[in-house]
Order: sequence, then structure tokens, then C-alpha cells
Amino acid sequence: MQSAPQEGLEEQLARFRDQWKAELQRARERRETGHSSTVLHAPVTNQPAPSVPRVKEVIEIVPVPVAQPVSAITPSTRARVPQQRTSANAPLELTPKQREAADVYHQAIALEQSGDHTGATVLYRKAFRMHDHVDYVYRTLEAQQEAIVSTSPTTHERIHPKKHVNVHAPTTAVPHRPDVHHLIEGIKGMEVSSTHARSRKTQIVSLTPIIAQWPAELEFRPEDEDEPIPIANVPDEVLLYIMHMLDVTSLERFASVSRKARVVTLDSGLWRTFVETLYIPPQVSYDEEINDLVDNYMNDYRRIYIEHPRVRLDGVYIAVCHYIRNGLSENAWVNVSHLITYNRFLRFYPDGQVLSLLANEEVSPQYIIPLLQPSLRQKGFFIGQWRLEGTTIYITSLTDPTGLTSAASRYTFEMTLELRSRPTMGRWNRLDMKAYASVKVDTGESTPVALKNDRPFWFSKVKSYG
Repeated sequence: MQSAPQEGLEEQLARFRDQWKAELQRARERRETGHSSTVLHAPVTNQPAPSVPRVKEVIEIVPVPVAQPVSAITPSTRARVPQQRTSANAPLELTPKQREAADVYHQAIALEQSGDHTGATVLYRKAFRMHDHVDYVYRTLEAQQEAIVSTSPTTHERIHPKKHVNVHAPTTAVPHRPDVHHLIEGIKGMEVSSTHARSRKTQIVSLTPIIAQWPAELEFRPEDEDEPIPIANVPDEVLLYIMHMLDVTSLERFASVSRKARVVTLDSGLWRTFVETLYIPPQVSYDEEINDLVDNYMNDYRRIYIEHPRVRLDGVYIAVCHYIRNGLSENAWVNVSHLITYNRFLRFYPDGQVLSLLANEEVSPQYIIPLLQPSLRQKGFFIGQWRLEGTTIYITSLTDPTGLTSAASRYTFEMTLELRSRPTMGRWNRLDMKAYASVKVDTGESTPVALKNDRPFWFSKVKSYG
């Protein structure tokens, strides 16, 4: 048998649920009849306060239009409720702590509806301890989700509020920045085609449909609303000037900070410098114009840098090769096999020079990489020329720079490699050996070399090569 206080608590929770359902029903009726006025009130019951804090208050939230100022909220409500945008077009943004509190509040409502009032009470208390106004946050998210469902012709399911929560809630009106707005409008109108990507069996995910859903006005906001953020006071023109001094890696790391950082780093002037510096012969054919390349990618210089084939110049390509060699044994009943390991190194220079080195496993890559320069003189070291046509790399005139042996003066070597990408590991980070041949200098006769033991080259970035 339940005690009297427990029965009183269940009656109060039941009364709260009935009031909440009635308020939601009236809100739906007003929306259906075209009533667009802003209502934000908190009817307080005359019943004694229950043991659950703030459960007795029922707040009805109707999305505030974009043009509606924050001052339209009553002073009493403004003192109790945090000032946040509640427009259906701009989803409410929460901190991780607020988001977790809203999720606990949602679980409490689910337990209450299933009849577990004790468990619901525990979760209600936990939610209000995590955030004082979790009921306001949850009702606002409910109203936004109802507006999304009612206006979307393809959505028929109720979306959980947690999946539409963004971090860093704004506390004041966002200043309008015409240059950032112009960038967003340009991105929205950009029609990106992935035909070239599909031809390489590499699917490129465009940022255009994602950024098109963002609000037109963006700003830098701190995770803690009480902390200052000096970068928000820097004009966008000065910010772009500073970013011109960054490399690609630093630029993309900055872009991952916030939405505004991502939009600003999409400026064509930033990526145009990288493209015009990189895509020159031998990275492209001598008869290929940079303007034609830009037209093929619809003037998107960042997309050119990501999608168009290029040889990586900021590191070395390494192939680790193995083969088994039979050994000799004094015992006829014992077979001896030796696993032989050797490494191939390829380093490309922007002027068309390429270094090739064949070394055994006794010499580690950590020792070879700092020494891999044109001045190196070692057995198995060759210097040649390279060029890129499409995704095929042609390496010619691989010659031993020492010239100490007769073979070094009579023969050169040629390689043909295919440039590929492994998206999970990096861009243009794999070279497949297609052909390897020795060429007689005096006659030009080419003799293929067997490739049964060779393996693909994998790219390894080297900071000192940058």
C-alpha cells in the first residue's frame, strides 16, 4: 500500500500531465487556425508545491518570428528564462550540459507516460539539478520539432530533439556581416558535380548542401557564454589576410573550429594561391592551361586542390617488398627458407627531378629519409625525371649519379606508376607499379623487368620536406 505523500505526489504529477497536454492541444489549434501571435506565459497552479522542483510550472512556447525582438518577452519571464532565439528557422543551440539535461528530461517524461512515476520523479530531479530551466529548453525544442514536421512534406516521423541541437547558444543579436553573407549565398548557388570523382571510383562529399542549411548570419561564439572571445572583434578582411599566411593543414584545422571559420576558409583567394603554385608542369601537362582546369571544377579552387590528381611533394613514397629465398642445409630432412625484405624510396621535387633508392632492411627508413637528397651517393641510388599525365606518373632517365660501373653508363631505367587515393588514409597517397624497364643508352632498346616481388608505394609525410 502506498503512503499518503506518495499518493499526493502521483496526483500532482497526473495534474501536471493533464495541464501540459491541454496547453499543447490549444497551441496546435491556434496554429491550425492561423493564429500567429507570440504567447509565452507560465500559469501557476494554486496547489501546494510538490517535492519535485519546478514541476508545477507549465510553459507554453510558440516559436518567435525572426523579426520579433527579444524585448517582447515579459520582464518576469525574462528574469526566469534565459534569452535564446526560438525561431523555427534557427534551431535552439545548447551547450553539452544543457543538451544532456534535455535528454534526461525527455526520459523522465517517457517514464511518466509509461506509469513509472517513481523513476520519473528521480529523473525530473536530476534534470533540474543539471539545468535550472530544462523545462523551457525542452518545450522550445518540442515547438521547433513540431514546426519542422508540419512544414516538411517528406518527414512523417517525430524527430528526437537531441538530433537537432547545436552547441554554443547565442546570447545577443548576431551582427550582420555582408562579406560572410555573400560567401554563403555563393556557396548555396554552387552546383557541384561528382562525375570526375566517380570516374576515379572516389566519391567526394560536397560541403554545399550542408552549408546551404546554415543561417545566413554567423559569428564566433565561446563555449562558455561568460568568457570573452577576442577573435569575434577581428574584421573578416583582416582575418582573411592572416589566413593567407597559413598552410593547408593549419587552414583546415582552423576551419574545424566553428561554422563561421569553415565559411571564411572557403574564400577562393586562399585556395587560388595553393592551386596556382602547385598545378604547374610537371604536375600537369605542358599543354594544359590552368584556366581550363578551373572551368572543369566550376571555379572552386578548394575542390581542385582536393580532387585533381597531384604528386605529393611534402614527403616520400615507400614500398616495403618481400620475397622468399631457399637456403642450404646440411640435414636432408630440413628445408631452410630466408625471408628477404627490401625497401624502395621515391622522392619527388617540384622541378621534375625524382630520387629513387633501393635499400635492404638493414638500413631503416628513419636513417634513409634525412639523407635522401640529390647529393646522396649510395649503391641503389638513382636520379631521374618525372611527369604526371592524368593519374599516370612517368619516370624516365633513372641514372646512377656515381657512374663508377660500366652498367651505370650504358643503362638507364624507366618506371610507370598509377596514382591513387585511399580516402581513409589521405589524398593521393598510393603508387602502383605498372611497368619497370631498363633502357640501353646507345640503342634505346627497352627490356622489361619482372615485378612479381614489388608492392605499392605508400606516402609518408616528412616535416623537413615541406
